[in-house]
Amino acid sequence: MARIDPRPGDRVLLLAFAASLLGHLGHLPAWIIVFCMAAGTWFFLWSLKLVPQVPRWLRLILTLAACAAAVLTSGRFVGRDVGAAMLALMLSLKLLEFGRSSDRRFILFISLFLSVTALLFAKTLPMTGYAMICSGLILTLVVRLEQTGPDTASAARTTALLMLQALPLAAILFLVFPRIQGGLWGVAAPAAGASTGLTDTLAPGSINFLAFSPSVAARVKFSGPVPPSRQRYFRALVLNSFDGMAWTPGWRVESRRGLPPPTERIEDISGPIDYEITVEFDHTEFLPALDLPMAASGNAVLSEGFLVRPRRPPVDTFRFRARSATIYRTGPSGPPNQALQLPETGFPQARTLAAAWRGMPPQEIVRAALDLIRREEFIYTLSPPLLEDEPVDRFLFETRQGYCEHFASSFAVLMRAAGVPARVVVGFQGGEINPLTEFLVLRASDAHAWTEVWYEGRGWVRIDPTSAVAPDRIELGMQATFPQSDLPLIAQGEAPAFVAQGVRGLRIGLDAVNTFWQQWVLDYSGRRQMELLKRLKLDRGDWLGVLARVGIVLVTGLGILGLAVLWRLRPNRDSDPVRRAMNRFRTRLTRAGLSTPDWAGPRDLSRMIVLARPDLGPEAGRILELYEALRYTPNPDPEDQKTLVRLVRSWRPKRGTACSRPEGGMSPAGR
Repeated sequence: MARIDPRPGDRVLLLAFAASLLGHLGHLPAWIIVFCMAAGTWFFLWSLKLVPQVPRWLRLILTLAACAAAVLTSGRFVGRDVGAAMLALMLSLKLLEFGRSSDRRFILFISLFLSVTALLFAKTLPMTGYAMICSGLILTLVVRLEQTGPDTASAARTTALLMLQALPLAAILFLVFPRIQGGLWGVAAPAAGASTGLTDTLAPGSINFLAFSPSVAARVKFSGPVPPSRQRYFRALVLNSFDGMAWTPGWRVESRRGLPPPTERIEDISGPIDYEITVEFDHTEFLPALDLPMAASGNAVLSEGFLVRPRRPPVDTFRFRARSATIYRTGPSGPPNQALQLPETGFPQARTLAAAWRGMPPQEIVRAALDLIRREEFIYTLSPPLLEDEPVDRFLFETRQGYCEHFASSFAVLMRAAGVPARVVVGFQGGEINPLTEFLVLRASDAHAWTEVWYEGRGWVRIDPTSAVAPDRIELGMQATFPQSDLPLIAQGEAPAFVAQGVRGLRIGLDAVNTFWQQWVLDYSGRRQMELLKRLKLDRGDWLGVLARVGIVLVTGLGILGLAVLWRLRPNRDSDPVRRAMNRFRTRLTRAGLSTPDWAGPRDLSRMIVLARPDLGPEAGRILELYEALRYTPNPDPEDQKTLVRLVRSWRPKRGTACSRPEGGMSPAGR
């Protein structure tokens, strides 16, 4: 096939190219972005005939090198990341190879596919909107490519009509087509735990960097009333081991997966609370559950430390139901040996202070430590000073400024040094109730750490030393304590309070929309699909059930097709495009204030328009000349018909004042 020269219209392909890459900027390696920009720049210069065609040998080298680099960068041959990288590279290389008419279609179709694959990385409502807009843009370019006559506006209308017609069939397919469980291509997506920032290590500063993060960690729907803020502790991880700088679980989380629930007996004092929780982050072992979970259903199980674990690492948002108690006794069984473990050396001042409390009842030791925090003017702050050496002593006796992890860690060390079994619990506290959805929303900024101590005969008891210095943080939540945390980082500390309230209201509204999207679209799993099919009596797994589902799709598709045919064949539709154009021309003349007698031919109309509205004469004359050529010449040029349709569609004369009453009947309309 002969190579073609670039056309000015080919530069519009760069628009589809750039739009399809926009959704992948957050995860594509930087070198691929640079490669794509270089290819696009070269294509632009080539379309201006400023640079020559890329030689075949150079394209071959670039292709092999780019594919090898993509595989080495992602570390695998198959998967989401390497697939998106390959698509972006193929699109860029096709720009370098451009030279055939079929390349235009190839570039548009690859751009369309690449834009939709952005949903594999973020299945959010904004990303869905981006994919639809991008698809509409590229399909508009496809329509323009396939139909050279219509202008951009006409192509956009055609695209919108096509997408609307496809919408019912897409909805039916969404409801009845078998849901794919797990990641596409059978490969799980990489870990995304950074969205919450919770890790299995707690050190000073490991949580407070999340204080301004608005990322949603989980949404909770309670079956009954929402517990007050002071009872909304959601435990995700228990830390038993302390090395002097950081807390860790003391055992491998993975090795505990699947073990039976702890043997401690839980005595529920407050009454059971049932709820359903949707965890937004993927690939994590840290499922938050209201303190203290007594039962979990679905793919979640109870594990040691009164934690809830997924049976297998989730590849998507994770939902489970649970029952918890907020006031409880955990039974008489003793604490683990690690509950009194401390490094042999370190924090001498804390050890000296705790030694003075030894021999006192555990409750008195706890009260003495809390009194110390209240009495010594500790400060709860999101910007504490760095604690490099002896963090416990420096925090307790020098800086006295810290976040929840400083208080929880130091308090647990004091308890262990005084002989009281203690450990640190990490999770979320408080949250925000969305009044539009009545969901409790837990954000990354609600991450919190507290302490549990062991009382003989009562078991583990939650002690939150942060409440001793910042009770508003527990009673009112993070947003009430630091209202500026609602603002973007660039505006924090400078904007007035009403701006923060406005931002919060906007965020609540967006969260309600996202909740609807999450509950009714993203969480439409295979289980929910089977529930729907069961209600519709279509849940049979044999060939009859499959045939019924295929029949629904076919009937829906044929119905849409039939409606489209009826629309095209409706009686009042004029099949003659020239006549439709002339009728539109007359209608716009009337809207411009001029009447058009039926007996007037094109030359009469042209003369009347020039006399009544000289300003409209040139464009109207051109249209009428084309109409006359199409109607009264033996072999009219087919291109004239397209030109006539395009001119009439874009001709929108403004209403004005006629110069005079012309002879022959044309007069200002309505007079």
